[in-house]
Amino acid sequence: MAQELELCATNTSCLTGLAFKNGEGKNLRPMAIAVDNVRAALPQRGLSGAQIVYEALQSGGVTRLLAVYDDYSLLPETGPVTQMSGQFMRLALPLDSLCLSTDITTSADALVTEYARGNMYINGSFETSALALDSDRNAATDISRCWFTNGALLSMAAEQYELEPLSDENTRKMAFNFVKKGERLLDEDARRVKIRFSGYTNTVLEYSPIRKKYYKSQFDAFQLDENTNGALSFDNVLVLFGDIISSDDETAFDFAAGGDGYYFYGGKYEPVTWSKNSDDAPLLFQNKDGAALINKGTTYVALVDKTKQEHFKISA
Repeated sequence: MAQELELCATNTSCLTGLAFKNGEGKNLRPMAIAVDNVRAALPQRGLSGAQIVYEALQSGGVTRLLAVYDDYSLLPETGPVTQMSGQFMRLALPLDSLCLSTDITTSADALVTEYARGNMYINGSFETSALALDSDRNAATDISRCWFTNGALLSMAAEQYELEPLSDENTRKMAFNFVKKGERLLDEDARRVKIRFSGYTNTVLEYSPIRKKYYKSQFDAFQLDENTNGALSFDNVLVLFGDIISSDDETAFDFAAGGDGYYFYGGKYEPVTWSKNSDDAPLLFQNKDGAALINKGTTYVALVDKTKQEHFKISA
């Protein structure tokens, strides 16, 4: 799949392709935060402000989220923050993201050592000032699901732990090959999408023609952001199927082989193929005509075991 992502223009979000509003951006590297997604971690906070959200299977049939933000200094309270896996680090590296989690797997730690540009990772197990404990939530659930962050904490932590917060304008690239002008319309109707990650986790995305977004549900209810009490919603949805590899360290999506998937936008969809050529290479997509363009806006990406594809449903 011979593609090159374009360089990110000044005052433009590399994650959405949209121009920044006044005061946003500041040429900061994106921030990728690992977020817990089991029932006991709900409701989460801060996810409605993410520009990209990835969801992937973890050990035990649960999923976790990797939420990626343009400007960490503006983050509202966000979390609960959880462990960083190797598969999430492989998604964060090509975005040149800073990263935050409560802990890190062995494979993720090795990727940081091999590929990271400068100091880019905050491990909350040791660098604790980036996180705050919600003691009220801890009264009702395990402490591992009670750690949150925000823009003020991250800004102080970035300075304290000597992260390299600025992106390189000469090399930073878009997250996707975005449409340059207007929007690219798709062909087949897709008002409702059901994804089965495991016996524990099913995700449903329903399109609102009024708001022109896909709204996310799990555990038979809308997935809410406690900060806003609103359901998570996205302009773009990508569902990617691939092999799942299990080891003593973690369960992980196999990026090396590439695979098939679907792209959803505007209540429509099209089949795509995807590839990722190395640990620090970006995810690339193309449709049957060879087009590689994603519409500008926020994006949800589901990484799904291809053995669950028989349970995948698209409803018009």
